[in-house]
Amino acid sequence: MKKTYLWIIPLLALSACTKNNTEPKASPSGSAPSVKVVQSSESVSLQPQTENKVESSSITTADESFKYAVNLDEFEHELVLNGSVVKTYNKAFIAAITGVPTHININTKDLNPFGMGIYIDSGDVMNFYPISIKNVPTKEISVIGEDNNTRKVYVNTEITVQKTHDDRDDLQIVGEKFYLFYNKNGTISLATKHLTDSNADAMVEYILAEPQEDVSHENKYYELIKAAWQKQQAYIDSLEDATAKESVQTAHAAAIAEATQLTIDYPKDEALINAALESVLAGE
Repeated sequence: MKKTYLWIIPLLALSACTKNNTEPKASPSGSAPSVKVVQSSESVSLQPQTENKVESSSITTADESFKYAVNLDEFEHELVLNGSVVKTYNKAFIAAITGVPTHININTKDLNPFGMGIYIDSGDVMNFYPISIKNVPTKEISVIGEDNNTRKVYVNTEITVQKTHDDRDDLQIVGEKFYLFYNKNGTISLATKHLTDSNADAMVEYILAEPQEDVSHENKYYELIKAAWQKQQAYIDSLEDATAKESVQTAHAAAIAEATQLTIDYPKDEALINAALESVLAGE
C-alpha cells in the first residue's frame, strides 16, 4: 500500500504567460531530479523532446518570459470536515526513478518564515526545509525520468531551498534550486538535485502521486491518517529547541493533510475518511 504524505501550506498564486512563437518550444516529458542545471549549449544523452506543452488556458501571465511557469493555485484543495470546508495547499510527488527518496511533498502554505515548505521522505527520516518559489527567465534543464531516460525541458518556476531554524541540513541541499514544470501529460512535475548521487549531471523527476487502489475501508484510512499523525509527532518530539517545536507543522495538521489527500484520491469514500480522521483527532 503506497503511503501518501500531505501538509498544509500557504497559497502563493504564480502565473504563467501565453505562448510566444518567438520563444523556444517546450520539450516533452517532464521529469527527473538532479542538482545540475544544464544549459542549452550542453549535450544530453537524448535529443530534446516536445515536453512542457502547456495549453494557453492554463497559464495567465502577461510576461512572455514565464511561458513555462506553473500556476501554484493548483496546489489548493478543499476538504469538508464536520460540515466545514478546510483548505489545504499541497502536492505529493513520487520519484520517477529508483535509488532516491521516494516521496516529496510541497506545501505552499506552511508554518515557517518563508511561508512554504518541502518535506522529503527518506524512509526512516522526514527531512523538512523552508522554501521560496518564484518565476525566473526561461531555463533549459536536463532531467532523468521514467525508465532512466534523460531529456531536456524548459522551466520558469524555481524553488530555492532555505535554511532551517536550526541550520540543520542533513541532505546538503540548502541553497539548491529545484524546478516545477508541466510534463507532456499536462500534470506538474518536480525536478530536484539527485539526492543520492552528488556527481549526477541531470536532475531527477518527481511526478504527482497516483491514487492508492488498495485503500477501500475505514480501518485502512484510519491507519494511514494515524501513521501521518504519529510520524509528525515523532519529528516534533525529536526537536530540542522549544521555538523550533512551535515553528513546524503540528501532528493535528499532518493528520488533516493526509485526510485531504485521501479525499482527493477517493471522493466516494469521503464520509469514511472523515470518520477515520475524527477518530485520530479524538485520540482514539
